[in-house]
Amino acid sequence: MAVAFRKVWFRRNDYVFEKRLSCPTRILKTAKECLEEFQQSQRIQKKEGQTPRSNLMQKTWKKPTRGIVKVNWDASLDQRKKRTGVGIIVRDEEGEALVAVCDQRQHVQNPTVTEGYALWKAMELCNELNIQKVIFEGDAKAVILAVLSNEEDLSVGGSLIEDIRFVLANRPDWSIQFAYRELNNVAHVLAKEALSLEEKKVWIEEVPACIAACLEKEKYCTG
Repeated sequence: MAVAFRKVWFRRNDYVFEKRLSCPTRILKTAKECLEEFQQSQRIQKKEGQTPRSNLMQKTWKKPTRGIVKVNWDASLDQRKKRTGVGIIVRDEEGEALVAVCDQRQHVQNPTVTEGYALWKAMELCNELNIQKVIFEGDAKAVILAVLSNEEDLSVGGSLIEDIRFVLANRPDWSIQFAYRELNNVAHVLAKEALSLEEKKVWIEEVPACIAACLEKEKYCTG
């Protein structure tokens, strides 16, 4: 009930501030999805609480050093609808969420292109916010290796890779690194959530319910 009421409140805010009224049937659907994500996070947290601390720390998101912002990004592909969901989470050195984003793109089918597009959107966001020192962290190993390589990329997403390389070359305080899925879970959940939304959503200094528990768990584990 609490999750459903929260969705009702968000729907009310959308109408009051943006004059946009979403279909009421979506409230229960999105509330159910958020609740399932929360319950799954709780089960994982309980299970990890029974594992040795050394193993737990190896599979936990790591805070950046002082003065650096970490941006996790991920993409989720709906092959049937040819639609990509993009999830981006920006956190500071204390693990506090600064910005969360759910975005979409139509008419895409290649997994590598979708991951590259998600990274590009994360870089666009940091440029718009004028964030100077950034670590971009994702679990798309193929994309990250392509970006870090000096070889010409002739794949279908080669032009996008070249654009990303160009931006990083001109941003000496921006870097990119690979992380396993367990360390990129928040961005993954946001990417899946994006597929259920009709348009782009941005949360500044607050987060959607679907990632709240996971954020708190990761902040605690890295504390």
